[in-house]
Amino acid sequence: SRDISERKRREEEIRVFKTIADNANYGVVVTDLGGYIIFINNYLSALHLYSTAELNGKNLNLLFNESESRLMQDIIAEMVKSGHYEAIEMWHTKKDGTIFPMLMNGVVVFDDEGKPAKLAWTAIDISPLKIAYEKIKTNEERFRSLFENSPLGIVIISGEKIILTNQRFADIFGFSSDATDNKKRISEILEFEGNESKVKSLFEDNIFANTFE
Repeated sequence: SRDISERKRREEEIRVFKTIADNANYGVVVTDLGGYIIFINNYLSALHLYSTAELNGKNLNLLFNESESRLMQDIIAEMVKSGHYEAIEMWHTKKDGTIFPMLMNGVVVFDDEGKPAKLAWTAIDISPLKIAYEKIKTNEERFRSLFENSPLGIVIISGEKIILTNQRFADIFGFSSDATDNKKRISEILEFEGNESKVKSLFEDNIFANTFE
């Protein structure tokens, strides 16, 4: 009777796990200690353009290229020793050869005797974050190029504190660009004879940018 109750309890735990995993909007995969897939959810298999049936029993390496597969073997060895592995970015490979990044976490599942028995992983597709980051990086580089190479002198200040200047601004006021960046207040520039007329209209807003010719 006790054995039957224990079996029913475990069957219920498995049913709840599968219900949650199969409906999750992130990847879930369980492997043996050699990396062979015991369970993979619909999200993760579909993301790689496979069916779950195609992946069950296959090695997890199928989802990576050769270099990432070697890394995964090292990660598995480390997981078995430490009991978990947190937040590693891995480049996955789809069935059609497309590569994409996922953030993976893993934990060891222990048996009743406390020995490592299985490995459980979660994985999140971070492609949208990568794309957004690259766009931001490109825009920052474009701004930096325009800023540094502008024929106009540009200064960005908050209150009287200098936030940023370009080289043309430094040339106009007779400083090195490092020197102007290190000035704590724009009023320090006003102390130099001949500069008063060039900066007298700067203080209209609290935070602003202005240009000089």
